[in-house]
Amino acid sequence: MAKSYKMIVLLYMLERGAERWTEPVTPQEVAPFFHRYLVEKEFRKRVDFSDTESRRLWAYDEAAVSSLIARMPMTKWAGARGSMTRFEDGVFSLAACGGVSGDCAPVDAGSVRVSVACAFRTAGGAVVQ
Repeated sequence: MAKSYKMIVLLYMLERGAERWTEPVTPQEVAPFFHRYLVEKEFRKRVDFSDTESRRLWAYDEAAVSSLIARMPMTKWAGARGSMTRFEDGVFSLAACGGVSGDCAPVDAGSVRVSVACAFRTAGGAVVQ
């Protein structure tokens, strides 16, 4: 895993709390968190946000960051075979939840965070904080 964009979107969702983390989200909603997360630590900026396109985004531009998030990871994640996510009409959701808040069985967001952090670390990524 060279880039952690999926993990950042998932982290944003988890940060909303145990009751809301499964609710659908738009790229525009995620953009400020996504950008801040990537540029606040120099190592993240240099490793995950330093290709030609993303360097132009070091200065925050909501439309451009939202476009990046929509393309990658949302569109690619939802389009992957066996994906449990959807990205339709500019809204990203968990397909297992029917895309509607409250349709999911309760899941402890803390447990998901630990699982995500472990998977991310074993894939060679940086610590998700």
